[in-house]
Amino acid sequence: MLAMLVSIRPAKCAGYSTNEAYIWQTVRTFNNQSMNKIRFQEKTVPIMLLGLAVLTYGLLIPWVGFYWDDWNFAWISHFLGAGEFIPAFQPFRPFLGPIFVATASLFHESPLGWQIFALLLRFLIAWATWWALDKVWPAHKRQVLLVSLFVLVFPGYGQQSVAFTHTNQELIPLLAYILSFGVTAWALKDKAKAIPLTLLGLLLTFLGLSTEYFIGLEAIRLLLIWIILAGVGPKQRVLETIKSWLPYLLLWLANAAWLSYYYRAGGYHSYGTPGLTLLRSGPGAFSALLGEFITTISTAGFAAWFQVFEIFSQPQSISLWLSLGLGALVFALIVLYLSKLQLPENVPGEDGWAVQAIMLGVVGILVGRLPSWAAGLPISLDFSWDRFMLSMLPGACLLLAGLVELLIKSDRRKFYVIALLLALSVSHQFDNANSYRRDWERQKDFFWELSWRIPAMQPGTILLTHELPMQYESDLSLSAPLNWMYAPKPGSHQLDYILLYTTIRLGPDGFPALQPGLKVDVPFRTASFHSNTSKTIVIYFPSQGCLKVLDPLYSNK
Repeated sequence: MLAMLVSIRPAKCAGYSTNEAYIWQTVRTFNNQSMNKIRFQEKTVPIMLLGLAVLTYGLLIPWVGFYWDDWNFAWISHFLGAGEFIPAFQPFRPFLGPIFVATASLFHESPLGWQIFALLLRFLIAWATWWALDKVWPAHKRQVLLVSLFVLVFPGYGQQSVAFTHTNQELIPLLAYILSFGVTAWALKDKAKAIPLTLLGLLLTFLGLSTEYFIGLEAIRLLLIWIILAGVGPKQRVLETIKSWLPYLLLWLANAAWLSYYYRAGGYHSYGTPGLTLLRSGPGAFSALLGEFITTISTAGFAAWFQVFEIFSQPQSISLWLSLGLGALVFALIVLYLSKLQLPENVPGEDGWAVQAIMLGVVGILVGRLPSWAAGLPISLDFSWDRFMLSMLPGACLLLAGLVELLIKSDRRKFYVIALLLALSVSHQFDNANSYRRDWERQKDFFWELSWRIPAMQPGTILLTHELPMQYESDLSLSAPLNWMYAPKPGSHQLDYILLYTTIRLGPDGFPALQPGLKVDVPFRTASFHSNTSKTIVIYFPSQGCLKVLDPLYSNK
């Protein structure tokens, strides 16, 4: 408040007495001295990261809920118990089952609990990045902090609100993998603890490999080891790098062999590897791979960040001004914090760090893309494909931090650029969370209207519609709350109701044809639905308007 008063009222102007001018000059001097005394120590970094995480992801969590596969998992947890996740994941990603069992036993079916847990994991991933990279580059704490800040707000990933699903399938494994990098660096620098630390690093790596999303990140460890061993001779450096990486390489190869066996054995029902056919496409393979590399780098390394400026093209609304206001607050706080943060001065050769970060970032993006590319899946910033950005997140943030460090030499300008990028990313994430809030409200409207118009349904009923105006759910995921509402039967693996979209289910794998009496069988994890097309109710739920149930008695013929 003193700063505001001083900024708008000059100490010397017509009408003020000498005593008044002296008082205002004293206030200004006191205010400047107080600001100059503000200092933030290195130990405040985790607190700052947590605060920024709350501003980025925490403001709307009381008003968001379940989305996409969240509903499936919540239904399993509620009606079949947490232990059901073991057989549920047996056909694919079997190592994720125990993770779901552990977390579902804690948070059960609480949307708020899962959202808070997801926020804490994003904070821990950013903190783990700070801790791990500080072990690699202890003389470049400010640059390492920059990478951590970018990791926290990375706008390329927009599914933070899909909390039940992604905390277990991606965020926990990613946290484990990043921590394993720090443990590896620690083991290299503390030879007395090398064996127990290596064992811990292998355990964390195993947890990180519980999903195939992060199998490419192992290449980052190899480069980090090479960077840490920069002080030894070339030949010894090569030998020490191989020696230090070998345990992790053997674990990675064992996991690759297991996945190959599991996939070929017929139990692994996932995407497959159609992308690898590109390598056998003849003379055009090189140009196709080059095009894929360019697209991957441009999307994850640049477009993911540039999209935050799209907020200025949105129509004016209250939510837009709230997003921009939050961004302005974050901008001011980041500039203040970075300008007052007391960290050891960098050793000469900041450009050397920048080059290392850029090269590591490019490699990190490309190896992070490998799993989704091998599966033949697109790289995109749109829902739901943007989930694959998590495996490219470390590389994208290293690349941007390296470019900022290399291209902007003035600390003051650097603070402003960093603060602007962070502020707009926070605004982008808040705006994104607001779209999930609206979707949650739309879900509640749909099920309330459905229960009002159809207070009871016969078991075996198929709800058929073209599509529902909800962005973050599929028909099968909405079938979980449908059964939850109409047939709450604990312990049963038989679904009494199913919701199907004609846009994707009309055909042999869902609703066979628009004819009566045809058999309909739909698998649902460890449960299933069995009925026939004669037991169908057609509904229509427009984006603007009320739900309609089509009835031949009242139809316009």
